[in-house]
Amino acid sequence: PDWITRIRTHIHLIELRNAELEAAQRWVSPAAKLINQERERQITVEGYGDQHDSQYHNYELLKAAVAYLIYQMPDHRERENASPNIWPWAEKWWKPKSRERDLIRAGALIAAHLDRSLDPLPPPPASPVGAGE
Repeated sequence: PDWITRIRTHIHLIELRNAELEAAQRWVSPAAKLINQERERQITVEGYGDQHDSQYHNYELLKAAVAYLIYQMPDHRERENASPNIWPWAEKWWKPKSRERDLIRAGALIAAHLDRSLDPLPPPPASPVGAGE
């Protein structure tokens, strides 16, 4: 019957999706792990999750990321802890750390921007159980 074919098709699609997810989770670079940990810290400790970040409409998260990147450039002239001109917030929020830490924070700020701008994953296929009723 047709409903058995649909169930088999859905099972096959689920198995393919699971295989894709497993392959994607096999290896993540150490840097990506650090960026993900920082993003998680921003959300859980600082409270800078989607609701907080939704107030930004002028690329503030990306500007902050660029500011941290600029600050780490060898030829950056403003080494007196002054924020680069692109820094989108008050000077009191400019808190550079080490080179590695600032690069990780820049990556997490880019991730925060992407979290807001990427379309969510499509929902899984509807369950075929009862579809023919």
